[in-house]
Amino acid sequence: MKQGVLAALGLVVLLAACNKKPELVAFSPPGGEFTAQMPSNPWREYKEEQTEFGPVEIVAYTSSFDEVQYRVGVEKLPDPLSKQFGPAGSERAFDLGRDGMLAQVQARLTEERGKSSKRWRSREVLAALPDGRHKLIGRVFWNPPFLIYARAVLPADASYNQDLYAVRFLDSLQIPLRH
Repeated sequence: MKQGVLAALGLVVLLAACNKKPELVAFSPPGGEFTAQMPSNPWREYKEEQTEFGPVEIVAYTSSFDEVQYRVGVEKLPDPLSKQFGPAGSERAFDLGRDGMLAQVQARLTEERGKSSKRWRSREVLAALPDGRHKLIGRVFWNPPFLIYARAVLPADASYNQDLYAVRFLDSLQIPLRH
């Protein structure tokens, strides 16, 4: 009887360990460029790159849970470049966002498709990382003058919960309209 109880307890602990669920909390940076449900408080990275059009400010917010990295990046483009893309964005804007998102982790594009909601056009990206053990799912949005991406990097053989929470994170992204 005692062994049966211990075995049952061990099974419960094992199932609980396999069923990790992050506590997703709403996060919005000080500038209010987006709101997303992310696990824990994300850390901030900033850099500025000089281009022929002027400086591009890049800010990214990243958090991790259960071998999944969640990240939202915001690139503020200089006016001359932003005006070339126009208010609705162009394929070139989405290409720029996709290429930058993939380059950060040296990922190889495996699939992409346009997505639309009532408010936004976006591009969804699926990619494989060079180690062969991880994949990337992400979305790129254009909200002049901001190019915004959200991505999750997770194991290629992700558990149900890892996939589920990565998609919930991407679906949670809200971007305010700018006038």
